[in-house]
Amino acid sequence: MTRPVDPARTPGTSAPSRGGASRSADATGDAHSPRPTPWWRRALAALVVAAPLVLLLTWGEVLLDRLPPLTPTHFGASGAADAWSDSGRYWLTITLVVAALAVVGVAVLPLRQAFARVWTLVALAWAAAFVAGLWFASALVTLAASAPGEESLSWQAFAVVLLACGWGALAWGAHGPARRTPTSSGAVAPAPLAAGERLAASATTSAPMFWWLTAATAALAVVAVLVSTAGGASPATAALVGGVLVVAAVAGAWLARITATVDARGLRVTSWLGIPVKRIPLSDVAAVRSEDLEPTQWGGWGFRWLPGRTAYVARRGPALVVVRRDGREFAVTLDDPEPLASVLAALAAADGREQPTRAR
Repeated sequence: MTRPVDPARTPGTSAPSRGGASRSADATGDAHSPRPTPWWRRALAALVVAAPLVLLLTWGEVLLDRLPPLTPTHFGASGAADAWSDSGRYWLTITLVVAALAVVGVAVLPLRQAFARVWTLVALAWAAAFVAGLWFASALVTLAASAPGEESLSWQAFAVVLLACGWGALAWGAHGPARRTPTSSGAVAPAPLAAGERLAASATTSAPMFWWLTAATAALAVVAVLVSTAGGASPATAALVGGVLVVAAVAGAWLARITATVDARGLRVTSWLGIPVKRIPLSDVAAVRSEDLEPTQWGGWGFRWLPGRTAYVARRGPALVVVRRDGREFAVTLDDPEPLASVLAALAAADGREQPTRAR
């Protein structure tokens, strides 16, 4: 007989691991919380973002004095230039864009969320290097051209992309990896479980944001097909555009509402479409806790993948967090995660006691 339970919220210890030891979650998080990223590392990452601006203001001006009145601003598929602009105006526009990126880089330094801060700096560094690199590539091919109008860009475009990727990596290295800010978390007491008794619990959560995204994407698919058809596009092209947007709409609907179930099989998370999202067997549960989840520390909203961690994030707030035997974590946001956490802790503890018997 399976007994659904709704245990009261009580402090305690997390589910024991397979060897009988337990991993408890410190409610304050101080014992295992890394120090925040020092300011000098943040400033160093901001300098990486600003470095392309310095190059434009120094070497850029040197090249500008040698450029003809017009500099190519666009290159066709063959690599040949097909659009030009005033050299001085083009340099000024690029410099202002890179300067704006540098200002944003300084503005994000005080951000408390390390994940958002470091990846914003990486994106800014990539963009600054890419934009500045385009200008330098255009200027260099202009100076190398045999005559005005003969400019051609080939391998330089790939070099700019590689340089931008390397520059973003340099910003990440300067800042260091994102260090999570301690969050309010606590271990849960296993629910009472008599010998031979079965427990089960489930909870459903939804994300209105994904419903809106699904509706908007579906509407966009209809509009895209109509516009493509009216514009003379072939039926195949219109179908391809619409199909891509329909797939995106289905993906949004898949994440709009999920149900988390805990029973003798472990933890199962399924979408309202019946598609499995995640399954963790009892034998793989090392610890269970509830936690106030911050989306930016788990990669954002939706189904998120990070090194060593995955999560379904519908909103900021309470979540069930399961630590697996290999140290990986899975989190799912729920209105009240503690009943499921308590049942899962009890079932995992009982499964751990039965494991040696089964091994014989």
